[in-house]
Amino acid sequence: MAVLATAGKSEGRSKPVLLQETSITIIVDNKAGEGLASEHGLSLWIEAGSKCILFDTGQGAAFESNVRTLGIDLSRTDLLVLSHGHYDHTGGLAHVLEKAPGVEVYCHPAVTRPRYTIRDGKATAIGMPEKAVTALGRVPDERLHWVTEPCLLVGADRLDGDVPLAGLAGPLRQVGLTSPVPRVGLTGLALPISLSGPIPRRTSYEDTGGPFFLDPRGCEADPLEDDLAVWIHTDQGLVVCLGCCHAGLINTLDHIGRLAGAESGAVAAVQSGAIAAVQSEVGAGAGPAKPVRFRAIIGGLHLVNASPERLERTIGELERLSPDLLVACHCSGDAAVAALREALGERVVTGAAGMSFRF
Repeated sequence: MAVLATAGKSEGRSKPVLLQETSITIIVDNKAGEGLASEHGLSLWIEAGSKCILFDTGQGAAFESNVRTLGIDLSRTDLLVLSHGHYDHTGGLAHVLEKAPGVEVYCHPAVTRPRYTIRDGKATAIGMPEKAVTALGRVPDERLHWVTEPCLLVGADRLDGDVPLAGLAGPLRQVGLTSPVPRVGLTGLALPISLSGPIPRRTSYEDTGGPFFLDPRGCEADPLEDDLAVWIHTDQGLVVCLGCCHAGLINTLDHIGRLAGAESGAVAAVQSGAIAAVQSEVGAGAGPAKPVRFRAIIGGLHLVNASPERLERTIGELERLSPDLLVACHCSGDAAVAALREALGERVVTGAAGMSFRF
């Protein structure tokens, strides 16, 4: 988590400055660097300030191998986030819970649903493995957080002790961000690490990215409402972590942009004493209280099956959003990544296990 401290004065008030570094390491991806295992799946290791967050766990085998090779100590994991319930993101869950028995787990209630893909008339189970479902069921209720709306994974912490900040919690709740309650300190605020909750499906051209069903006969389509994303505020802008983007990349980024803008606006308002203005602006359902900059987007984009129209419109929207860095992993699709790189240039990078990024 990037921590704010005071540096300089503006009209008698402290100006927040982001200090601590955020790093993200790809543990599992479809591609891998030398000496690392690859598999169809994704796992990211996030170190943000004093917090260690594991985002997905791959299928399991490559995850365990790469954790050892990369020297990652899973016992340090503070928070485990499951982006959704597919096997290639949850297969290493039991191993993580064994190594980090006190970890806080965040996922949507639908994460354990049986899931299937049907191709050429053949159904294949692609849901969370039984071993992972059993392990998740053993997590104590107080450490298993069912995410049904946007929430703060790490609130704004006081540097010298905690005091609840009702003024900030109010406007954040009005745009859908819930507990833990953000906190304020004498020396400044820390912008939060947040979790999207279910992502509204607003675009006409994005879908879940495949023939996904909740039954083996293909009678009930799987909306994948458990699809989640994480974002982190840094001094260079937002760093967004994606699992598979089954909600659609543009749906996801627009949702995050609105919520993150409200977060930034609320924190700025606390610094300036203008809480009432923020409550009025974001509480009315307007757009972001502050514009956001996407410093980096890392993870699966699920453009592997994208139609030409979807890809073209996605590229157009990405040009509008103008991320500094787009690390395309897992289910992004080689052809789609090539098209993204042609449009956005060197800002687009093909992800691989072992890559690490610092912000």
